[in-house]
Amino acid sequence: QSAVLSPFLQDLNGHLAQKRRATLLARVRQAILDDYASSELTSSAEPLLHDLYADLSAATTRPDAVGIFKLEQMRVSKCVREVMHVVLEAMNEASHAPAPTENPHQTDLATVMYLCARDAVALFRALVPVVWKRELESNESSRASLLFHNDCIYLAHHLVLLGHAMRRRCAPHLANIVITIDLVPAFRDQARAVLDAAVNRRAAALASKVFGSDATQVEPTSAALVMLLSDRATLAADEFSSLSQEWGGLLSQLVFRDAVLRVGNGLIGRCVKLLCVDLPKPAEPLQPGELQALRKSLDSLRTVVLAPFASVSSEHLHALAPNILALTQVCAVLSHFFTMHMLRDEVAQGNLSALAPALQRGLAAFLFPRESTHNL
Repeated sequence: QSAVLSPFLQDLNGHLAQKRRATLLARVRQAILDDYASSELTSSAEPLLHDLYADLSAATTRPDAVGIFKLEQMRVSKCVREVMHVVLEAMNEASHAPAPTENPHQTDLATVMYLCARDAVALFRALVPVVWKRELESNESSRASLLFHNDCIYLAHHLVLLGHAMRRRCAPHLANIVITIDLVPAFRDQARAVLDAAVNRRAAALASKVFGSDATQVEPTSAALVMLLSDRATLAADEFSSLSQEWGGLLSQLVFRDAVLRVGNGLIGRCVKLLCVDLPKPAEPLQPGELQALRKSLDSLRTVVLAPFASVSSEHLHALAPNILALTQVCAVLSHFFTMHMLRDEVAQGNLSALAPALQRGLAAFLFPRESTHNL
């Protein structure tokens, strides 16, 4: 028995450290399994970052050093908060662990707890996409996927600072190996992939809902076509507005603008294509009242999509979302009654430059179905 117990007793602290590691990782696992719906807002004065910011301030003379690393406000899951608590607990225990002895049978406690902290964030990144796969890939709601995106950004933000801060507190033998910034690229890449997939899914779902039904079966009268276009534009505006409210409460401001702009640009592109390509051409030219009704509905869609970007310059916005410029130019052309000759002048002056030549001819054919568009 002594032959069995002796090695165990010689490394008793090592066994206790492994037990502690298992307990902490079980907390992470249970937090992931229990709930991924509850969330809370972050703030620039993150409690968990307070000590890290203090260490950063002490290590540099730059007055703006802390400001560079401030965390943007967004919603994160309570699950990831628990994960971060575990990481900090493990790192703190590593920093207070005694220096290793020369006894080859004794485990280095500091190293066990440091590796536990790294394992905790790795477990989160690996387990959440498996446990909550259905919610993350839902076409009905983007909440889970956007929370996971935010959680990855949140962890990446902490990991940038954590290794530096803990290195200053750890024993010399551990200070030489403590690093967390190497984990940051994986979290940022995963956040980007999750966000792109969520945006693409919702954009496709909205496009299908708004433009999915066959528009070629509509009666080819100007009144029926204008009514269909107006209804689609109104529905697109309503869906985009709902999406903006949903995402605006989850994402940071910069990420929110990028995400909704991609969706809005896609919806507007489909609306312009519907007008210029997909719809049958009317049997007779549109009347002035029909032109104004069409312009009003299209302009309302454009206004709703532009609402989150009041502080962004038009030039920058049009460069990022060319379909918005295309719809702006179409609305400008529809703002007054004109002839085919006047439309040719508009094209020659570059006032429809955001529309491809095929779309320009399609718009002309819709507005002037009895006239040739070959020389446009």
